Amino acid sequence: MNILGSLAEFELEMIRERVIAGMDRAKRQGKRLGRPSKGHMPFVQAKWPTVLDKLTAGTLGVREAAQYLGVSPSWVSWHWVVAKRESAGETLDPVSEGSLKNG
Repeated sequence: MNILGSLAEFELEMIRERVIAGMDRAKRQGKRLGRPSKGHMPFVQAKWPTVLDKLTAGTLGVREAAQYLGVSPSWVSWHWVVAKRESAGETLDPVSEGSLKNG
């Protein structure tokens, strides 16, 4: 029984190494890993300025905007805050900024 367990562990480790090597190779080739973001879809990009105007005017809610665009309400909220900050003249780097809920 112990021998079979050891063989299984060894095989899992080999598979893990191959997967990691493949992901590293893909990154070196410039490929993006993971699920694509809906925010980069042409439909969302084309409709976002209109939705942003309606959100700012108060004629459209976050949930309705998200449903219309086909994205999550958190995506709409995040990008709405980013747009507000950018219109106020602030530069925003989401990576270094972290969560916008604090500010």
